[in-house]
Amino acid sequence: MRNSNQCPKCSGVEILYLPELTDSERDKLAAYVGPPGWTSVPHFGIVTAYVCLGCGYTELYTADPRSIPYREVPGAKILKGTPQQPYR
Repeated sequence: MRNSNQCPKCSGVEILYLPELTDSERDKLAAYVGPPGWTSVPHFGIVTAYVCLGCGYTELYTADPRSIPYREVPGAKILKGTPQQPYR
């Protein structure tokens, strides 16, 4: 939806863009790795959302995903797929 402005589920074309998401304490949601109890606003990985107003389908995106220290998360890893050729 981020690039097409169209819902992949219902083909709706009314998409709500939310430039940042916050929790009930108004802290920005982010893909962050830190010590337990860490509460200040993260400096990377802010989460944005695209929401279809027709069916509610939501896509989340993370700003600057390469800056997330995933090696510090137990079990986290980068999954690599095989690039597909465009259908002709």
